[in-house]
Amino acid sequence: MTVYACPDCGSPLVERHPKPHQTWSMFYGCGAYPKCSFSLTKEELKEEIDCLDVYVSEAYTKTLALDKELDREKVFKKELSYINNDRIHDIVLDIISLMPDYFFTIPASSTGKYHPKYALGDGGLVRHTKAAVSIARDLFTVTSLWWGELNQEEKDFVIGALIVHDGWKSGVIQSKYTLHEHPEIARDVIEDIDFKSSDDKMVAGTIADLVRSHMGQWNTHSKSDIALLLPITKLQKFVHLCDYLASRKTLEVIPEVFA
Repeated sequence: MTVYACPDCGSPLVERHPKPHQTWSMFYGCGAYPKCSFSLTKEELKEEIDCLDVYVSEAYTKTLALDKELDREKVFKKELSYINNDRIHDIVLDIISLMPDYFFTIPASSTGKYHPKYALGDGGLVRHTKAAVSIARDLFTVTSLWWGELNQEEKDFVIGALIVHDGWKSGVIQSKYTLHEHPEIARDVIEDIDFKSSDDKMVAGTIADLVRSHMGQWNTHSKSDIALLLPITKLQKFVHLCDYLASRKTLEVIPEVFA
């Protein structure tokens, strides 16, 4: 659930509910009360919602200061170390450098409906990404049962695509909710990067192709005219499977994965 900041002091706005014997209706009040007495009714919140900032805790801001000092490579240092091919590694790092700042703070699900608890809250999308990569590495040992063995380059492409697959989940400029077409947005951004060589462009194109189809069978939406690409190749299907498993509420991931 999105928590909004008090426009007077920046503290979180919290729901205030009456006790059974009280006659007033639920409202949103400043979490710093009584130091700050700002409040909104439910109806007023709906009217003012576009003018309110999303609340980000001070503790989290200190832990993950999203400014020019953010070391994006460090966030995915472990996941990047799994990529053996230097060209793929460097291109994935180039893509990470272009991902919007919000990627590193938002939950994996804007509504909380479609991901497990570990992927919700501050930084949830990063944890989802790390979980998808961890699942991929576990599945590499059994791929021969379905699609045959993957060579190291194929594994590198899978890891690279999973690291960046949700990079633009809420759009180039952050929207309130997840955008259905975010795989296409990511594909467009990646393919528009001005790489120095044709080999670099081919590698980026392969990553973009895997990202583009990661939603699998959930490729349409009632509020969008865009039909996303379905996974067809074994690598496309593999990336989709890892993303799908990392999104299941029936699976929890141990904290060590997120280190």
